[in-house]
Amino acid sequence: MGDVDEREMLRVFNMGIGMVVVVPHDVVHRAVAVLEANGQRAVVIGEIVAGSGAVAVT
Repeated sequence: MGDVDEREMLRVFNMGIGMVVVVPHDVVHRAVAVLEANGQRAVVIGEIVAGSGAVAVT
């Protein structure tokens, strides 16, 4: 679909992720359980960690 570099697509588009909920690490499993109990599909897609200021997409 067009001539768009993959890194540019990752930067510009949400790449299929509908909504992101950020919660403290110690309540991740509870948050997923609450969302799923209310009919929402929930998956953990990453974590926020201290770093050098660079962004790594893995």
